[in-house]
Amino acid sequence: MDLNKIAAIALLACASATASAAIVDFEDLAVGPGANSIGGDRISGGFQFDSATDHTHLSNNAFNGNSGSTFLVTDNFLGLNPLTMSKVGGGLFSLGSIDLGEWNSGEQATQITVTGNLFGGGTVQSIFNLDNILSDGVSNNFETFLFGPGWNNLVSVVFNATAGTGSLYWGMDNINTDGVVPEPGALALVGIGVAALAGIRRRRA
Repeated sequence: MDLNKIAAIALLACASATASAAIVDFEDLAVGPGANSIGGDRISGGFQFDSATDHTHLSNNAFNGNSGSTFLVTDNFLGLNPLTMSKVGGGLFSLGSIDLGEWNSGEQATQITVTGNLFGGGTVQSIFNLDNILSDGVSNNFETFLFGPGWNNLVSVVFNATAGTGSLYWGMDNINTDGVVPEPGALALVGIGVAALAGIRRRRA
């Protein structure tokens, strides 16, 4: 096959992998800036978010939490309120990354423990430590965390706040449910490779 065709196919494959990532961003449940909508379990992006005490919030730049858009908030009630994520109607999924942030000054979580229940049995776990920085009403205080290998073939995922102060409030947004997305650096390397292959082809012509 022509080197230019090989390069083009490689670039398209990489771009398609990035574009296909399914992101749960809660914009199908959007609330306006400054809003704090209290409710129970939520369904967003084809996923169920089941709060053990049927208590969640939809927030947007409120209570010192700001992801830049609508996000889902829960609190741990001292270990009594884990949040379970699963596909509506069942089915398997993967996790690649998630944005997490503190919420409600003096009552915020600083550590989130995430446990994935795997198809066929077994679990996988990640612990994410937040930087304990709240928003000033302008800044985005959410951080992006990567799950890494092993977060595939998930039946459900349980989120627990395991450190912080008070009722341990925290927010989630932009959940990548298609697995790990190529990093920008990886995409740049692909671009360099394409350019090199094209150069070789020109020299041979």
